Amino acid sequence: MDDPDDDHDHDHDPTAEAMAELWQRIRGIRVAMLATVQPGGLLRSRPMATQECEPDGVLWFAADADSAKVAALRADPRVELSWADAAEDLFVTASGTARVVHDPDKAAGIWNSHLNAWWPAGPNDPKLRLIEVTLEAAEYWHARAPRAIQVARLARAAARGERPRRLGEDVKLQVRDAARPGA
Repeated sequence: MDDPDDDHDHDHDPTAEAMAELWQRIRGIRVAMLATVQPGGLLRSRPMATQECEPDGVLWFAADADSAKVAALRADPRVELSWADAAEDLFVTASGTARVVHDPDKAAGIWNSHLNAWWPAGPNDPKLRLIEVTLEAAEYWHARAPRAIQVARLARAAARGERPRRLGEDVKLQVRDAARPGA
């Protein structure tokens, strides 16, 4: 789907509308793979339910205070997130900086029955920590055409010795300057 000549390749400003569109896409997927940097530089990914996306590009996740992911984030806050819905040909990636917070008020604001299963004491559970990810950039690829049309376009391109075109959209969001957190 990565086509440098695709006329559906867009760079977008970080607007509330663009973040709302991103949230609409990832909310339907729900579970992200959260990659953290381990000691020595190795990346480790694990599934995490996305709890909330704020209009300014802040995502919220929940974790146990003594988990390996919390320890990794305290040592190195850089993260990469990815979501995939293969049935819809939708793939999303985002990078940013994470911060581990203990905020029962925020936890209450994003609370749901899934969280209750992990932290039965509720938003005030002493082991509950929130992971606040401030996005720096995001990108998604979405092939909206039916698979039969995608296959036909691929076959036609292969027969002609060309690169495939118009397989879908590739949308890039530059949320903030990585050198200036919160910018």
